[in-house]
Order: sequence, then C-alpha cells, then structure tokens
Amino acid sequence: MPRPIHFEIPADNPDRAIAFYQSAFGWQFMKWEGPQPYWLITTGPKDTPGIDGGMMPRRAPSESTVNTLQVPSLEDAVAADKTRRKDYGSENADSRCGLVGLLHRHRGQCIRVVATRSSGGVVTPGADAFHR
Repeated sequence: MPRPIHFEIPADNPDRAIAFYQSAFGWQFMKWEGPQPYWLITTGPKDTPGIDGGMMPRRAPSESTVNTLQVPSLEDAVAADKTRRKDYGSENADSRCGLVGLLHRHRGQCIRVVATRSSGGVVTPGADAFHR
C-alpha cells in the first residue's frame, strides 16, 4: 500500500505561513539554497512517526497542497488512475528519487507518485530523495 513520504505547501506569503506553522506546531524551516524560493520543513524528530515536507510561494490561485506517495511502479500507479492526465513519467536525472509522476485528481487536488530506481533488483528507499 503506497504511503505518503513528503508534502508541499504553496503559500501566498511564505514568511507569514512559516511564522504560523512554527508557532502552532513547532515545525522547523530551512531555506533551500537553490534557484527558486523553497523551504524544507521538518515536522519532528526522525525517530518518530510522520513525514517532512516543503513550502514554496504559490504560483497560481488554484494551487493546493501536494502529497507525494512512494509506489513500487509508476506505470502501475498511473494505469490504476482512471482520471489521470498525460503529464507523467518524466525522469529527473539529477534526483535520487527516480521516476516521478503527477496524478491529477478532481477538484484541483493533486497527488504526486514516486517510483524509486532499482539497483540490482532491490528497490532503493525513496524517502531519502527528499530530506528526512
């Protein structure tokens, strides 16, 4: 059964959102030193249940939180999604997370699926592709 391994929150005002999540939940934020504004979110210690995520400025009014699930096969996940669009299956060569697909659901909700690369027949862990 696929499990969530990462989430992304789009924010109209990232500074205000960061202040809220820090105050309300004690989440920690670390600015990513990349070409686009992005913050890595740590929601708790690594040895406790839960997932970490990210935050970026909202790019469109309809953009909503995206949850990322790890699946054994991107092709099987896409085939099972009867409501999918055709924008999936691109390989990000500079990422450790392997194949990435974005499955669009109704009412603007999105779920991203990640299928990890196989190494000698063994599937490598996908959660490390993010930051926890």
